[in-house]
Amino acid sequence: MEQLRFTRLTSHYDPRYASDTLERVLRDPDAAVADIKPIKDDDGATTVWEITIDLHRCIIKRYNRKTPVHGIRRFFQRSRAQNCWLQAQALASIGVAVAPPIAWVQKTTLGLKRGSWLISERVDGDDCFTTLENRKEGGNLLMENIVNTLVKLWRAGYSHGDLKATNILIANGNPVLIDLDATQHHRSRFFARRGITRDLRRFLQNWQAEPLIHQQAKTALTAYEFKLPVR
Repeated sequence: MEQLRFTRLTSHYDPRYASDTLERVLRDPDAAVADIKPIKDDDGATTVWEITIDLHRCIIKRYNRKTPVHGIRRFFQRSRAQNCWLQAQALASIGVAVAPPIAWVQKTTLGLKRGSWLISERVDGDDCFTTLENRKEGGNLLMENIVNTLVKLWRAGYSHGDLKATNILIANGNPVLIDLDATQHHRSRFFARRGITRDLRRFLQNWQAEPLIHQQAKTALTAYEFKLPVR
């Protein structure tokens, strides 16, 4: 990892992507997307753009500071962009597919964290809900593949934290996890079990209106002897 410092901004990036173009983006991420329409604007909490950097199709996600109190609380925690960056590298190291991280940028004012940005490669694929709905055959195999990925995550002591279907993309037939804002590595069995239970509950919620897919998910999970949440 390499680091660049600008006025009020600190940038960290993968040296494999180093270029003058990337440096211009890291120097002022907002200016880089000023003329681009966001593909997602989540009520002011996050804003997402797609941009091309040196022939790489990239996603820039800006995490906005909600309130001054939020900025003070973040002083003692990782920013969301930093957490995504670190967790993406950690999950890739255990064989879990993620959107390849390129860089993250932190803005500070008077020592307090403000906005932060994550830049990653764009993953070409549909979310798993859309893919499973469109597959009349082979749905069981795909669900097993998704669950295999999640089990690999959980057995390594991680929880994703937000396993809605749009955060599991299917690229070339294989699951890719994105939006790692709430991903954690748990150092105790108690917290690991609690995080995994939350993941299980959120994952199964995706299929409440789709009985066939819901049953496929439950069957794939019980094969690993996970205790499924009642609700």
